[in-house]
Amino acid sequence: MKIYIASSWKNYDALHVLKSILVKSGHDVDLFCDPHRKGGISYFPKHKDYTIISYLFQEPKSFEIFIVNKKMIEWCDVCILVLPSGKSSHLEAGFAKGIKKILILYNKNEIRGEFEAMYHFADYIAHNHDELLTILKSTIVIRSENEGSIQNARNSAETNKLKLEKSFLS
Repeated sequence: MKIYIASSWKNYDALHVLKSILVKSGHDVDLFCDPHRKGGISYFPKHKDYTIISYLFQEPKSFEIFIVNKKMIEWCDVCILVLPSGKSSHLEAGFAKGIKKILILYNKNEIRGEFEAMYHFADYIAHNHDELLTILKSTIVIRSENEGSIQNARNSAETNKLKLEKSFLS
């Protein structure tokens, strides 16, 4: 399965561990902070005195990064949003869901007391590597040859989601 991992640079080490596990399980994985990534660009500007808007116009690689990340999200079957993460990764996850990709929230180090109602957009929630691999094994992706779009077909998807939600609540 083709997987795009969306997250924060702050999770750098954990993201590389996750990518390694997914690749060993037979998945094709794009990780934004991998210097050898498929999309070709892995870049994080040194802390400068940018605002969000000035970054868009003053950082030469900003648009290039956007194009590569967008292309890789369009390429993937599944987007995994690894928490905690920031604004860009949440936009990536929202874009992925909007173009009918499977969205998995991966929340290994859960923080109590935080609430995000919009996480209901996610197809699945995983709390550890085993849960994540189980979800991926139970997910079937059907590619439509003539439309070029991806349709998601899941084995008992609603049942799986309910089981995970029940385990999350207990």
